[in-house]
Amino acid sequence: MIKTLSKLLLGLVLLFIVAGGILLLSVNKERNKAAIQAAFHSATGYELLVAGDINITLFPSLGLALNDVRLKNAASPLELASTSAVHLQVNLRKLIAGEILIHELSTNDFHLNYFIDNEGKSNWDLPSTESQQSSNEDTVPAIAAQNNQFDSNNANSADSDAIVSVSFERLQIENASIDIKDLSQGSRYSVNNLDLVSNNTNIDGRPFNINVTFNFLNNGMTKPMTMGFNSDVVADINAGSVDLSNINFNLTPMLLQGSLNIRDLNGNLNYQASLASNDFDVFGLMQTLGLKAVDQNQDISRSLLAVS
Repeated sequence: MIKTLSKLLLGLVLLFIVAGGILLLSVNKERNKAAIQAAFHSATGYELLVAGDINITLFPSLGLALNDVRLKNAASPLELASTSAVHLQVNLRKLIAGEILIHELSTNDFHLNYFIDNEGKSNWDLPSTESQQSSNEDTVPAIAAQNNQFDSNNANSADSDAIVSVSFERLQIENASIDIKDLSQGSRYSVNNLDLVSNNTNIDGRPFNINVTFNFLNNGMTKPMTMGFNSDVVADINAGSVDLSNINFNLTPMLLQGSLNIRDLNGNLNYQASLASNDFDVFGLMQTLGLKAVDQNQDISRSLLAVS
């Protein structure tokens, strides 16, 4: 009898999964886009535009593919970021239990713009609450109704500084690029051919590893430099701290090793590094990358770094 009931329950579960898959695949995709865009806007304040199709898979895990994705800020005409496709695979059991565990997040041809004007204002700076509400009414009328339900769900989180916990079993970015332009400093940087792989990525203070390779170029260089970075990371965003240990930063013929501690992410951002290098001008490299030592008379292993 118990064995029969078990088979019946298993059959019902499979039926619900298949029926749910059919429902997800047949539902209006424009409505899906509006819901995703509204949820993202409510959680971050940025506008997410899904210009392409949305594809949903159920096996081997719940998967979602967003094609031609663009990120915008109502306070800036410059597009923040874009990618040809974002692929997510989500742990369905964890999701039902209220925990967001993403098996894999991957993207290709991701591009990010970071621009600072003459007054030191970034294109990533969000508008004030009043202007943001006014902008929402003018620029995203299609998802305004969706925002109401998400705003009510996030009312409690808005009163708290806590950040939603999201974990990635695997985070992979291929062939990404970043453009950085700072008019207040007269500097410009570009990062190309960036490949990033990270496992067990999280912002809850649990250690994980990150490996990045990229080409770096600034407005004073004639050709890009190929760089590689590998480190163990402990990021506690709620506490406003990031610790990097076992750093291996490779720029032939330079090898930089050590640790880096970042504090007060939500306030007066500051860095403290304990670094060692082979026979190479590390301070010259810092200047090239736009960093300066507060006291260059200190040994590099005790230097306090700040963004210039």
